[in-house]
Amino acid sequence: MTTAFRIQSASRDVSELLDPAQQVSVSYTTDTERAGVSGCESLESLAAYLVRAGVPFDVHSAVVTMRGPLSQDTPEDADLGEILIYPTEIVSVEPMTDRLADLIDAAADALYA
Repeated sequence: MTTAFRIQSASRDVSELLDPAQQVSVSYTTDTERAGVSGCESLESLAAYLVRAGVPFDVHSAVVTMRGPLSQDTPEDADLGEILIYPTEIVSVEPMTDRLADLIDAAADALYA
């Protein structure tokens, strides 16, 4: 089992992530579909991914911690830290926090320094 962190709209029902029929990720740039739900292995890697991949988020986003087996598909942004899993458990859902915002700021500073 792998734990992964993702960011998504707080209005999205997280139970959708547990539905096998909806466990796909679609690229923001090419509309390519991959098997599994996109995430990162830590909050630090999620922050760096958000900075480098340009995934939209705002203060109304939620951070979802999920657990499940890895997908065998190749994430489109694997080089940026993206992983794909088949969530079987939602560990937590939290609002965008100052901690994540600080990690995002630090990742941006490191990237653009």
